[in-house]
Amino acid sequence: MAKAVVLGTPAHGHVNPTLALVAELVRRGEQVIYITTEEFRSKVEHVGAEYRSHPEFPDVDRSIYENVFSLAELAMRLTLQFMPRLIDEVTREKPDYVLHDALAMAGKLISQRLGIPAVSMFPYFAVLPHKGTGSWRYNLEVLQMLFGKFPSALRGLQHVWQLRRLHGRKTGLVDIFTNVEQINLVFTSRDFQPHGKSFDDRFRFVGPQLAFRPQSSDFPFDRLEGKSVIYISLGTLFNEEPDFYVMCFEAFGGVDHQVVMSVGTKTEIGSLGPIPANFIVRNQVPQLQILEQADLFVGHGGFNSVSEGLYYGVPLVAVPQGGDQVLTAFRLKQLGAGIYIHPNKVTPKRLREAALRALDDPSMRRNSETIGRSLRAAGGHTRAADEVLRYVHRPIP
Repeated sequence: MAKAVVLGTPAHGHVNPTLALVAELVRRGEQVIYITTEEFRSKVEHVGAEYRSHPEFPDVDRSIYENVFSLAELAMRLTLQFMPRLIDEVTREKPDYVLHDALAMAGKLISQRLGIPAVSMFPYFAVLPHKGTGSWRYNLEVLQMLFGKFPSALRGLQHVWQLRRLHGRKTGLVDIFTNVEQINLVFTSRDFQPHGKSFDDRFRFVGPQLAFRPQSSDFPFDRLEGKSVIYISLGTLFNEEPDFYVMCFEAFGGVDHQVVMSVGTKTEIGSLGPIPANFIVRNQVPQLQILEQADLFVGHGGFNSVSEGLYYGVPLVAVPQGGDQVLTAFRLKQLGAGIYIHPNKVTPKRLREAALRALDDPSMRRNSETIGRSLRAAGGHTRAADEVLRYVHRPIP
């Protein structure tokens, strides 16, 4: 038995995609220590890993997450703050190898300091500095974000230089977003990844990691039988949007489709007003089970949600709320698997027209199914575990 330490980013979109891989490593006899915040303790222990406490992230205004440069500044500031404790924790565990989120610079710095192998995990599109993001429109969005948050970007660079000085490693701006190792697990397919053919063998495109999700027995699946199903969700971070949900009532109320809408745990369903008869509204729903039956997914364009929709061949209408969601939405549009609506231009009429166009366009369904086949063929959590064990010279059952 070898020991692994997982150092991630304590956020649903970063922890959830790692759990199937962790469960598979545990099943194969590895001891896995997962350092994260208390919020994720039950999930970590559910898949057989040992929980260790990560310093809690401070409460911050949600707008920070809407701009990649303000988010980067926050990440670097917290890395500086938490590094001494994380170094002590990992040193005490004496792991044989480290798994870290690609956004978690601490994982790369600590593994180098201890001289042990490390694998980076990308729960978003990988980035090649010389290729950019693969979308000139998103590159323009990034420039607009930079001009809007230029002081944050400068502070982020100052934190990077401090990390370089304190921990003796050359660290640049790109490392804020993409901490590359000799082996990097990218949780998508090479076909869906922008510039997928440009990535060398260090990048292993292993597809979405979905296996750990629990099944649900209390959702009224009988109401979906024989119906065309539209699923609506804004994910876990940007879901406090009552105006958007009311807009969806207006857009899809009374249409000849069964609508399932997940509004998140912080939205009071009763505050949304009368619910149309063709809607099922819940704070949380079994997303994967619903996507297996869905004909359309209306969402925020989050990387994991989009991956899950495409995995089941479901076309999407994406209304990005911030960060890299715009890039994912552009990629959907580029491949003909979805429709992108700018959040400042979304109206009930635009939502309804986009949804009906996606539902009526057979090529959009075909393109979604094509990407879905590539995601399923990428190997998922079993291949990801194979890649990890092969790299750290462990036997593969």
